[in-house]
Amino acid sequence: MKFRKINNRGFSHVELAIVVLVVAVLGLVGYRVLKNTSHAGSLCKGQLLQVGSSGQCVKDAQILSVAFTGTKMPIDGKYGPLTKTNILIFQKKAFTNAKTQWDGIAGPNTWGKLCSLIPLTKTQAVYNAQKDACGSTSFSVPVTPTPTPTPTPTPTNYGLKYPIAITTDNLGHVWVANFGDDSVTEINAKDGSLVKVYNDASYGFSIPYAITTDNLGHVWVVNCASNSVTELNANNGSLVKVYNDASYGINHPSAITTDSLGHVWITNDDNNSVTELNANDGSLVKVYKDASFGLNYPYAITTDSLGHVWITNDDNNSVTELNANDGSLVKVYNDASFGFTLPYAITTDSLGHVWVANFGDESVTELNAKDGSLVKVYKNASYGFNSPLGITTDSLGHVWVINYSNSSVTELNAKDGSLVKVYNDASFGLNYPTAITTDSLGHVWVANISGYSVTEINAKDGSLVRVVK
Repeated sequence: MKFRKINNRGFSHVELAIVVLVVAVLGLVGYRVLKNTSHAGSLCKGQLLQVGSSGQCVKDAQILSVAFTGTKMPIDGKYGPLTKTNILIFQKKAFTNAKTQWDGIAGPNTWGKLCSLIPLTKTQAVYNAQKDACGSTSFSVPVTPTPTPTPTPTPTNYGLKYPIAITTDNLGHVWVANFGDDSVTEINAKDGSLVKVYNDASYGFSIPYAITTDNLGHVWVVNCASNSVTELNANNGSLVKVYNDASYGINHPSAITTDSLGHVWITNDDNNSVTELNANDGSLVKVYKDASFGLNYPYAITTDSLGHVWITNDDNNSVTELNANDGSLVKVYNDASFGFTLPYAITTDSLGHVWVANFGDESVTELNAKDGSLVKVYKNASYGFNSPLGITTDSLGHVWVINYSNSSVTELNAKDGSLVKVYNDASFGLNYPTAITTDSLGHVWVANISGYSVTEINAKDGSLVRVVK
């Protein structure tokens, strides 16, 4: 009836089609603007905010989520990886028995909780944020004074501003991706001295989210905001190339790794795919997105010495194993007994085992890489797992896990999974650690996103080497 009415007012069928097309295009543009730029006021409750979003509603979500979780993060109105992590922590608390709600995205259900629950911190700023975003508040008046804000660390010449990812190369250097100012820091692993901070626009860093190195002497960085990958020469830090061609299928890249065959593997969580590149020339090998691979919000990726690639899938709590030689599917592991709950990080050891950190239920899963069988799920409280966000292994047969929510590091014996130690002494400078790696010198390196720092630990005895900041 509506179309007839419009047509009876003088539009020809062709004109009508044009009008409908224009309206549709305007609606699509409006949707994209709404998706990526938030607005203040009660509109927040109906918005879908995720990594890449910005605006006042993002700022309100940051203020409220911090008030509920007690963690620290910048209140800058930019929905970055730290905001996603904090929203995840809030969702774990707000939807205790509804794990399907744990996605790090501020949608209608999450807004419902942010607007209706009473936050732990009830300051004027929190009161204002809830009123602004929700149109009302869950508490009538601010009952505690606004605390003196903790000073935001000032980046030193190391350029460490919200360091989000870390890796080492075979030249004895440490590389850190800083999403706070779109840069990469190179450190000498022998003495912790600064080599250089790379922040020239030509490198194309745009929310650098993950970083790795290959055996050819190159460094690879994924840029979440620009859907691209930057390749550097590890010998001198020179730019090799920025890969941003649409054919590569890079869409909200979240993790990157390399294998012994000279290939680079990238997870794309926005289109549920994995991209494989040839490290020798950066050419595209293939984009894997077949439904049979079970890729569902692929978040972390690693390789083993057997020539296999392992990928964690956050949205369906599973792990996908591929054959690196031809990219064929080996298996999708989704049995409940494996304990995968928001598998957020993955690594392999020299014993032929795969280790998965489960952010959702404070546990670590160990698999046998040869046949994919379950070895054990570790979730005893003594291990100190608390929102485990990263995991790595060293050459001494130990596994290292960073715990975001309580700013600590857990060390396990890879041979039997026994606890070696939980590191939470203040002198280690662990301040919401987000990434961890090891080097050939027998040291462990931890990136502290809220401390604007990197902690170096001696893997042999767990002693502190230094805090770089």
